[in-house]
Amino acid sequence: MMTAQSGRLGRRIYSKHGLTRLKHSVKALGNRSIDRRTTIGRALTAWRSELLADLGGIEAVSTQELALVEEAVKTKLILDSIDAWLLSL
Repeated sequence: MMTAQSGRLGRRIYSKHGLTRLKHSVKALGNRSIDRRTTIGRALTAWRSELLADLGGIEAVSTQELALVEEAVKTKLILDSIDAWLLSL
């Protein structure tokens, strides 16, 4: 953004969405970054349980499938957070 008079760049207005920090926390801590005391944490835990039930229960799920479920939960957390931020604009 250049100003006509000075030829210098003006200040940009940034919006703090927190996505980078959230992605870093989820990557570093995994599911420990999801606080199950919060509404979001309880909703994600319920969604994970429903997903595992749809796959035949925790006993019927292979290690690979369980890893995919865990990744899906983390991805859902990030996408839901982005959706909430976008809708707040």
